[in-house]
Amino acid sequence: VLGALLERALEKLLQRAGLTVDAAQALEILGELKMIVGLIDGMEVRLATRTERAQAEILRALGIEDLQALSA
Repeated sequence: VLGALLERALEKLLQRAGLTVDAAQALEILGELKMIVGLIDGMEVRLATRTERAQAEILRALGIEDLQALSA
């Protein structure tokens, strides 16, 4: 039940943003994003792969502007 509710909420956000992808397509597109975590001089460093246009549009629809900040 929770999964279905989350899927419907995602689809509503995508529609409000004017995107034509459904929840499954959005998750597949976002699934290509990768995050690398490493240590440099004792400091944790997180680097995300560069986002493609479709990924950035979906993230914006979800209210995520900065993927790096989200992972902190």
